[in-house]
Amino acid sequence: MGLFKKIKAALTKTRENFRRKMDALFSRGEIDDEFYEELEDILISSDVGVKTSLEITEELSRRVHQQKVRSAEEARNLLKIIIQETLTEATLTIEYPAIITIIGVNGVGKTTSVGKL
Repeated sequence: MGLFKKIKAALTKTRENFRRKMDALFSRGEIDDEFYEELEDILISSDVGVKTSLEITEELSRRVHQQKVRSAEEARNLLKIIIQETLTEATLTIEYPAIITIIGVNGVGKTTSVGKL
C-alpha cells in the first residue's frame, strides 16, 4: 500500500470515528452541561486542540441560549456554522524556511495530526 493510500485510510478512519461519536452525541436529544462536556471531549480527542475546542463549545452554548434552540438537530447545524466560521477566521503566519516540531506522548495522535497538516 502506497504512502498516500495509507494516509487516506487513516484519515477515513479518523473521520468515521468522529462522525460516529458526533451522531451518538446528537442522538441523545438533550442539550445540557453533560452534552457540552462530551462535545468538548470529542473535539479534543479529534485533534481540534484544547483552546479551539473550548472556544467552539462556549460559542455553541452561547448561541443555543441566545437563539433558544431546543432540538439537537438545530444545535448540530449551529455547530457546523461555528466550525466553518472558526476555520475561515483561522490564520497562520509562517516565515520560510520553517521547522515545525510535533511532540507528545505515545498514542496521542501525533502521526494522524501530521498527516492532516
